[in-house]
Amino acid sequence: MEKVANVHGTIADLKVQSSCMALRQALIILLFISAINLAEASGNRSNEMNFNGEPQYTIVAQTSDTNVDPGSNFKAELFISGAGDVNLSKISVSIPRYIVKGSKAKLTILNYRIIDPGNRTVNGELEVKNIDPQFYLLLPDIWYMLPSNDNDYFSGEPKIFGESTYIFENGTHYAPYTIEFTVANNATAGDHDIFINYIYKHSNKWFQDTKIIRLHIRPWYERDFARYAFFATAIWAIISILYWIKKYLLPWLMLWLRVLFVPIR
Repeated sequence: MEKVANVHGTIADLKVQSSCMALRQALIILLFISAINLAEASGNRSNEMNFNGEPQYTIVAQTSDTNVDPGSNFKAELFISGAGDVNLSKISVSIPRYIVKGSKAKLTILNYRIIDPGNRTVNGELEVKNIDPQFYLLLPDIWYMLPSNDNDYFSGEPKIFGESTYIFENGTHYAPYTIEFTVANNATAGDHDIFINYIYKHSNKWFQDTKIIRLHIRPWYERDFARYAFFATAIWAIISILYWIKKYLLPWLMLWLRVLFVPIR
């Protein structure tokens, strides 16, 4: 009986040990999975805060007055701002054809010719094109290059060529890309959107940044000549009223005052 009891006790101990080992392995697996998830979550936060090798760029558009009249000129300058490595990038621009006079826009491209790669010295050259209002551009790698070797993205000065304005010897300055066109004389009054899509690639990931420029073509009653005509009409009306008061109303009032205040004899 004692042997049988010992055998049963040994089997029970083995079952307990097996259960403990299985539980221990399960806990180890759970801890391993939790560590992986935590690392991935931390990596995502790191990408958002410190880029972690992934690029973060945006397209910057500086424009002239977006309230325009038919026949007036419009100008937009495009810059690229951000940090990180880029393998391929392009900009696509879509301007409503019916608001562009002659269906042609003027594009000025600032090309950099590298003179001294070590010091990153460049010479700017302009390329001017008459283009369709809907076009796209492949961007050169130099726009993402730092002008100096300090590798410090965080500064009050532009740090990559895509953020910089190049100043020529005659004092004129140009952005990387400048778009200009004349508003068509028969352009419909109201709001018209210009879409600028900036697409870039790093490794196997694609990124996109979109800017919308809302161009407001003023109807006749919002234009300058209409305001001037309104003010001129208002001034003429005020002068006419004052003249009528002086010539007709004032003498009539003076006559009645004399009648009312003349002493009766």
